[in-house]
Amino acid sequence: MPRQGATGAVKGAVIINEVNITFQQIETFLTVAKHLSLSKAAEAMYVSQPALSKTLQRFEEGVGFPLFTRSNQGISLTEEGRTLYLTVKPMYEQVTRVVLSIRSAAGAARRVLHIGVVLDYDASEEFRPMKALVAEFEKRRPDITVLETMFGERDLRQSLEFGNIDLAFAPAAAMESSPSVAVRPLGKMDTYLIMSDKHPMASREAPDFAALGSEVFYSLPLTDSATDARAAAARCKRLGFAPRSVEFPPNSQTLLHAVRLGKGMSISRAYPELTQGEGIKRFQVPPELCGQEYAVVAYRTDRLSREARAFLDMIPGNAEPAREMAGK
Repeated sequence: MPRQGATGAVKGAVIINEVNITFQQIETFLTVAKHLSLSKAAEAMYVSQPALSKTLQRFEEGVGFPLFTRSNQGISLTEEGRTLYLTVKPMYEQVTRVVLSIRSAAGAARRVLHIGVVLDYDASEEFRPMKALVAEFEKRRPDITVLETMFGERDLRQSLEFGNIDLAFAPAAAMESSPSVAVRPLGKMDTYLIMSDKHPMASREAPDFAALGSEVFYSLPLTDSATDARAAAARCKRLGFAPRSVEFPPNSQTLLHAVRLGKGMSISRAYPELTQGEGIKRFQVPPELCGQEYAVVAYRTDRLSREARAFLDMIPGNAEPAREMAGK
């Protein structure tokens, strides 16, 4: 047990006597408490309601007691939630003012472009156009420091939604349906059906999609479980089958491990770890069957920093135009 009064920081979280919360969660709690409506709070924060609900759930788990009562009439603060709101609100506002003041003073001397990237960004050839643009940007704009931070795909999406990063480099599928987000495709990505090389179908030249109805399929989580399940089912349906079930491992390493063990299959992009002869057989799926996937730069249309705008303005004119994803 930690001693009384011990504090520490772990991955952006604040640890106080076993309380594990983040400033993003505090902001979410205060906004929901102000509006007493998940939909209005999500609109005020320019995030999707499922993303907001998940953040609020993690905050309640972190503090260790219920903050809201929920009924058919809506939500209301519990007594504990009301006490926490009245106590935390002025403290949060004070911290925010101090941070903005310091940032303003520091920004005059040092400007930063914060880019979020997927975990396999360094190893993946599919993100080569982004790497070339970053190198060119750093050459042209030595006055701006580029900070790249790696995230899992769902965390990357949420970090962009909450304004914690300026830009995101990701597959387009990871950014779809995010409010106030636009994407600019910079390169095409191949799609594969992957399975254990011990599977009977692995010895064929081409897969028989109609025979995959008895298989478990794996897909990475991107938004909430219901939306992810519908998206995975729709992708399989386009290929002509309905899977037995769809599971959502937390990351690509877990997904590929399960596939190697023969526990299921996946329709995936070309992860760097995904190579022939290492327990996995892959079949490339033509874009006309499952749709063309793109590597994109994504950004918030309502929170575009000067640094992010400078980066986007540098993209060659022959790049495909931005596609607004809000409300889709």
